[in-house]
Amino acid sequence: MQCHSLRENLTAYLYGELDKKDVMAIHRHLSQCQTCAQEELELRKTIRILNQTHPEVLPKNFKDELNHKLMQTKMVSKPIKRDFRRVLYAVAATFIITLGIEFFAYQLYCSIPDSGNLANLPPTKAVFRPAKQSIFTKLSRKNIYFKKYLQYQQRRLNKTIKE
Repeated sequence: MQCHSLRENLTAYLYGELDKKDVMAIHRHLSQCQTCAQEELELRKTIRILNQTHPEVLPKNFKDELNHKLMQTKMVSKPIKRDFRRVLYAVAATFIITLGIEFFAYQLYCSIPDSGNLANLPPTKAVFRPAKQSIFTKLSRKNIYFKKYLQYQQRRLNKTIKE
């Protein structure tokens, strides 16, 4: 028997859990190997000391109290991570929504003409056609309005230059 296999079976040998063939092999090895014999002696002393001590008796409700305390620590530690994630997601969502609103506001701002000159526009009859037009012509109304507005501004500019 080698030292390695003896060390694996030494505890079972001391507790009498091996068959006679393995016990005889361990006896032969211990009689020839001083290191293993010393280790066997130390292990016997340790077992003897452990058998002399009496285990401390735990209270009857120890298991319940331990489970309760463990559950409390789990409840305290997990919500912090969840709250941090929720705050992070809320900030990210707010940022994305704000960017979207700013984009659409900018697009709307770019499509509206300068509001300072809108007070000087000609009466609506001169700008708009009758309301009985189809839906498809409503898209072109914007273009017609801007053309007439530009013509109006050009005429005003020409008048101011002549004066």
